[in-house]
Order: sequence, then C-alpha cells, then structure tokens
Amino acid sequence: MTTHPARCTALLLALLLVSGLAFAADPAPAAPAAGAAAPAADAKPAADAKPAADAKPATETAAPASADREAALTAALPQLAAPGEAVTLEAEGGKFFAFYRAGERKPPTVGLLVVPAIGSFIDQDAVIRELRTNLPRGGYATLAIQPPLPAPTADTAAYAALAAPLCARVKAGLAHLLAQGYKKAGLVAAGTAADALPGCFKDAWPPELLGFAVLGPWSGTLADLKLPVLDVVPAREAAAVKSAAARRREARSVQPGKPYRQSVVEGAGRDYRGAEAIVAYAVRGWLKRLAEAVPPSPAKPAAGTANQAPAAPPAATPGAMPIKG
Repeated sequence: MTTHPARCTALLLALLLVSGLAFAADPAPAAPAAGAAAPAADAKPAADAKPAADAKPATETAAPASADREAALTAALPQLAAPGEAVTLEAEGGKFFAFYRAGERKPPTVGLLVVPAIGSFIDQDAVIRELRTNLPRGGYATLAIQPPLPAPTADTAAYAALAAPLCARVKAGLAHLLAQGYKKAGLVAAGTAADALPGCFKDAWPPELLGFAVLGPWSGTLADLKLPVLDVVPAREAAAVKSAAARRREARSVQPGKPYRQSVVEGAGRDYRGAEAIVAYAVRGWLKRLAEAVPPSPAKPAAGTANQAPAAPPAATPGAMPIKG
C-alpha cells in the first residue's frame, strides 16, 4: 500500500491534537529581572494569598479547548481524508465532520455507522480505519463520525458529559447514511462510545437499525439493547473477557429473534493491533447475515423513462437459485 507523506504528517498532527499535545506549548515563566529585590522577610506565605475576585474556575475553559481541538482537525481534513470522503454534518451543538464511503456494489442495501471511542480522532485506531475502508469493498457503505473531543485535561466526569452530544451526532449520522439510499444500517461502536449508546435510544431503537456491534470492553447489558448484537472480544483484555462471559450467561434468556453473537479475537489487546482485518471480516460477515433479510433498494429510473411501463420480468429458469451478494 502506498503511503502519502503529506497524509502521514497530517495524521500525526491529528493524533497530537487529540492527545492534548501541541507544538505551541504554554510559555515558560519569565526569569526575574537582574537585580530584582528579594522578598521581604515578613512576606506572607503563598498559602495565605487570596485568589483574585474575578478568577474563573478551570472547568470554564473545557468547552473552548475542546472546540479549538476539533476546529484544528477540521482545518486539516484535506490532508486527513481521501478526496470526496469528508462530509460536514450538523447536530444539536453545532457542526461536525464524518468520513463516508459508498458501497462498491449496486444496488445499495445496507450501510454501517461507525462510532469511535469518545475523545479519539476517527482514524486514530487502525481497527476503525480498517472497518470503514474494508466493508465498502463488500458492498456496504460506511459513515464514520467524529466523536466529541474533551479538553486535554478532562476527567471522567467530563467524558460522561459528552454522552449527550455524542448521541446527537449518532442520530444525525444515521439520518445522513439512510439518506444516501440505504434502507437499513448496522451500528458499530468502540469503548466509551459503546457504553454511551444505549442511553441514546432509551425509548426505542430506530427501526432502521439492524444490529449493534461492540469493540472492546463495555459495561452494557443485552437488556439495554433489544436488537441483534455482535460482541467482538479482544482475548488479551481481561475486563472485556469478564464482561463478555457475563453477557454469554445473559444471552440464554434473551428473547428469540434478537440473536447474540460473540467473536473472540485471539491474541488481540484493547486496540486489536495486528488483528484489524480479522475484526473487519467478523463485522462484515455479521452484517451480511443481517442484510440478507433486507430487499435491495430499487434502482432509480433513467432520465426520460419515469412514465414508461416496467419491463416484464425474465422467465425463471427451472431449478435456478437466487444469487446472494
């Protein structure tokens, strides 16, 4: 595979932005001027000093810092995405970007909405990039959305606060994917995004969703989902193995028609490094089984033929079997 140097440089910059690093670091404190007077002996210790009345709590800077990081990524999109791949979507809270690839087979049937972990860049994890680029070759469109980014110094509570904007982006992404001509879609989420998604659809999961695939450890239960689930378990991640075992036990009582499947990726850690293609083919096979029950979207009529009577279907060949894509 040929690697474009400019894209590699842009991706490195994207990872630095997501990690909270920056080349323009805070300036070092200025050195004291020569001959500056020493502090008076009776000066009060710093602990006694009172904060300025107009000082703002640190938490107030979190949102601007997060917005700045995402704006920097947006500015770098020409180098980060293939031509025609980046799309701008809008959800509650503002605009965000996503990477879209159409399925390479016609007519379209189903798509896959890809949701990376909260706080990561779309292509930060190789397994996400493999998913969004592998499945279109099998005929399934992919839309990978950029999840919200917390401030560089965010704590656990700050990540939890991003669940609501993530939900808004997921719903906008699903609407955009379906608007491309796909009747149904699967949903795959990683890590913290998988934990947040059941809360996005508390009332009911959209009927257009065929199923939910999960990458890595997550704390959800099958009772929260009520739709087909693919649990992709990294065998070297103890937390994922433990929670997956609990879901296997739970699956015995799951209602029929909402199957639970587990795919254990041997030798894989949390990031599935080295096993990206295995994960992609597991998701692709799962989506294929779900898609087989979905009739293909009708092809659009050619210009000037909208009012013509449809052609008679060809005579069936005795004993012929339909070909499944």
